[in-house]
Formats: sequence, C-alpha cells, structure tokens
Amino acid sequence: MIIISSNGTNFIKALLESRGITCFDEVLGGDIEKSKVKKINWQKEKYPDAEIYYIGDTTGDIKESKESNIKAVGVTWGFHERAVMEKENPDFLFDKPSELVALLS
Repeated sequence: MIIISSNGTNFIKALLESRGITCFDEVLGGDIEKSKVKKINWQKEKYPDAEIYYIGDTTGDIKESKESNIKAVGVTWGFHERAVMEKENPDFLFDKPSELVALLS
C-alpha cells in the first residue's frame, strides 16, 4: 500500500510512526511531486497489473482518481461530507472505516 498525498512526506511518515502504523510500503508527499495524478501514474507504470484504488476525503481526490482512470473511493469521515462527495460519483463511497476495510480485504 502506498500513500499519495499533498502533505509533506516526512510529516506523514512521522504521523504513521507515532501511531505504530507500519502497513504502508511507500509515502509520496507533495514535496516529491505536487501532482497527485503524476504520482498515481507512476504507480500504474510501476505496478501495471495491480488493481489500484485511490482513497480520498475530498472531491478533488475523486476527480484525480477519475483523471488517472483508477477506482475512486470516497470516505465521508474527512474533509467533505457525503452529499458533497456524491456529486463526483465515486466508484465507492463509505461512511465507516469498516466498510473500507471490507473492500480492501
């Protein structure tokens, strides 16, 4: 699993470490490349046979998923609420982390 974010790479790594989260293989923050679409496309090239999901909490995340032609997964416990996220027609839209876990299991 890979984190693609506009936040700084070191900030994300420190946050994960402080919470004992070790399941991510790579972190690509905004300091590495500003464009999330470019970072997604790097992963598509690196893992051409992988089924890729982009999980986000904003309409921008959904748009970037669609621009990259990958599965858009919206979550409603972050920045944008359900009604706002629905307008972008994500492939999946979840209200609880357990729903997301079920998709990825």
